[in-house]
Amino acid sequence: MPYTHFHNWSVHTHHQRPKGGRHYRAIRRRQRPWKVTAALIVVIALAWFGWLYASQMEAVSVFTRQVNDALTETERTSSQPSSSSPALNSTSRPTSLPAVAVTRPPATATPPPTATNSPTPTPRPTATPKPTVDARERKAQATKEAITRVAELELMVHEGINAARRNVGRSPLIWREDLAELARAHSDDMTKRNYFSHDTPEGLDPTDRLHEAGLSCRSGFSYGIAENIAIETSLSNPSVTATEAVAGWIGSPGHRENLLGIQYDATGIGASFGVWQGYKAVYLTQVFC
Repeated sequence: MPYTHFHNWSVHTHHQRPKGGRHYRAIRRRQRPWKVTAALIVVIALAWFGWLYASQMEAVSVFTRQVNDALTETERTSSQPSSSSPALNSTSRPTSLPAVAVTRPPATATPPPTATNSPTPTPRPTATPKPTVDARERKAQATKEAITRVAELELMVHEGINAARRNVGRSPLIWREDLAELARAHSDDMTKRNYFSHDTPEGLDPTDRLHEAGLSCRSGFSYGIAENIAIETSLSNPSVTATEAVAGWIGSPGHRENLLGIQYDATGIGASFGVWQGYKAVYLTQVFC
């Protein structure tokens, strides 16, 4: 039986919540101890480098002073005349060596080389080179196929959700590519960093990620954002994967409220293939706006 793991992000609607309000200040307060620790580390590092530089400069000055003293002493010693210097006899000449007779051995004739019959090597048939495929073309083709696979699954999930909404008399949700890119980025992040949560390891929730992307769900004086995430390990058929994901969300009260509610009219879905607990899986994220 394929295993499906669901996690619900409850309806995340805020009224009169400007960008950079209390929520952002709370995030910054959580990040403040890290900033203080980083500042202390920088101050300690600067003090240590300053002490090390001063020590090196003192050692260089002492070495330079010792070298100057040694040079001064050497110059003072060399300026004094030498009292005992041996006299050189310019008239002495080296004696000539006796002549030695050199005898050479008689030259011998070199015999001409003899010709030998060497065996002729048997030619071997050359192998016909096989056609090679450029690695870059293979990589580009694999990337294209992966993108097509992700887009196909996202569209099937979107169609399944709108079909469920029509069954209960709700209007279909509008597809927004900017919301899909936001959802896809969160699915990719969960896949790469191996976690499953609405909040990133840095503590950013869906609304924070919406603001970081420069998006807004504001309508009049209020705006809302909701998110559903799921992990599916049934990857044999994209249609089966999409059907099981939608059915699992519909069967969960919190997910169902997001999917079939009237407070949202736009959505974006992002999928990312990876590994979960040793199984090949697909991470799904749906953002409502």
